[in-house]
Amino acid sequence: MPAEYSTIQAAINAASDGDVVLVADGTYSERINYNGKNITVQSLNGAAYTTIQGDGADGPVVTFSSGETSAVLKGFTIDNQATSNNARGIYISNNATPTIKNSVIKGNTPPSWQNGAGIYISGGGVTIENTTIGGSSTEKNSCNRGCGLYAQSSSYDITITGSTITYNTANSEGGAIYLTGITGMTTITDTTISNNSSSRGTAIYSSNSPLTITNTSMDSNSAVYEGGALCLNGASATTTITGGTINNNSARDGAAVYILNGADLTVSGTTISSNTSSNSYGAIWIRDSGSTLNLSKATLSGNSTPARGGAIFAGSSTVVTIENSNITGNVADDYSWSEGGGIYSAGTLNIYSSTIAGNYARGNGGGLNITGSTTIKNSIIWGNTAPSSPQIDGAATVTYSDVEGGFSGTGNINADPLFVDLQQATSGNPTTAGDFHIQSGSPCIDTGTSAGTPADDIDGDSRPQDGDGLGSGTTGDGSDYDMGSDEYVP
Repeated sequence: MPAEYSTIQAAINAASDGDVVLVADGTYSERINYNGKNITVQSLNGAAYTTIQGDGADGPVVTFSSGETSAVLKGFTIDNQATSNNARGIYISNNATPTIKNSVIKGNTPPSWQNGAGIYISGGGVTIENTTIGGSSTEKNSCNRGCGLYAQSSSYDITITGSTITYNTANSEGGAIYLTGITGMTTITDTTISNNSSSRGTAIYSSNSPLTITNTSMDSNSAVYEGGALCLNGASATTTITGGTINNNSARDGAAVYILNGADLTVSGTTISSNTSSNSYGAIWIRDSGSTLNLSKATLSGNSTPARGGAIFAGSSTVVTIENSNITGNVADDYSWSEGGGIYSAGTLNIYSSTIAGNYARGNGGGLNITGSTTIKNSIIWGNTAPSSPQIDGAATVTYSDVEGGFSGTGNINADPLFVDLQQATSGNPTTAGDFHIQSGSPCIDTGTSAGTPADDIDGDSRPQDGDGLGSGTTGDGSDYDMGSDEYVP
């Protein structure tokens, strides 16, 4: 029989598993604890009309710490008005795995040495749907680490869908999200992570915690040191990104992504553009220690660094594989020795069926500056500029590729690829402009090789196409595959 209660906690205390506690509009100055009950606490009219702001005492506004496996919090603004010890928004521990829906978690400010201002997880998991964590420059969550969400030491999954994590500020790592020692999978889908700030790994800092990110924008975040958007640290920090954007982030080094200590990153169909490094290393910095980067159907454009590797800087003992991707309009500027407008690699670099064009370096290697082992196949390297070795600076094994100025190797050509619109970066002017599809009559049509070539191109068009209309066996290795990221469709 439904009953009315003077506080939300009183209603929770009276509820049984499976019950729904409905909360009327208003601002509630209390802290609530689900006390192990698998119930739903839901506002009548949504987060805009219903706020729980704490009671001014130590501790979080909402607590799940007794193994709640199907508890739900739906339709609230969580705004802890206290600044005292553990003054967080939501606290999850001891095998609890609640769901948070249609809510706003903002303005939570525990002491600056504490972690997890918005949501703190230790030994639990969470599902977050259609929820805003942060909100504006005046409603941000702030703390030491993981000020939107901090999670540690858990085997449970963390799932975030259709949400916004914005304007969170950390003194240390992970302005928006900080993960450490999570052996379950963290999955982020259809989410915006923007305008956060921290020392490094501002959108997401992952230490030995696997991640899957799909159709998510990580834009306009800033880090004092490394990883304006992402910092992936450790061999268990295996991360897959599909779709989405990583744009307009800034950091001293690795303005978009910082990868170290054996972490692995696979990126497919993602745009990584207009990220700005202020010190040495460009949009993606893969440090030493066996870290790997795999790019497929990716676009890296308009990124900049003062020193080396406008789009990618890869240290020794790293492995980078690029397939069906465009690396265009990036710059390495500021110094006479600035190198690798597109890519600087001291490790193992493999480039297949990709286009590297329109990049700029003030020193050597407008397209690539390489000192490690490099293999380039079925690719176009054209229209890059630098005072010395504008296309490729360094030794490489290059086959079935179109390299401006020529490059020794089987099947290589030196002819204008006839891009739809070649746009070139210049000193101080990275660019995301241009159209790097090839046109009818391009010498890159049907002159590539089938060996190791993917089954489709950057747009998903199937390979090969008989683009020149002459049938197979006439040019290249006779297989009708095109050079570059684009397969011309007649």
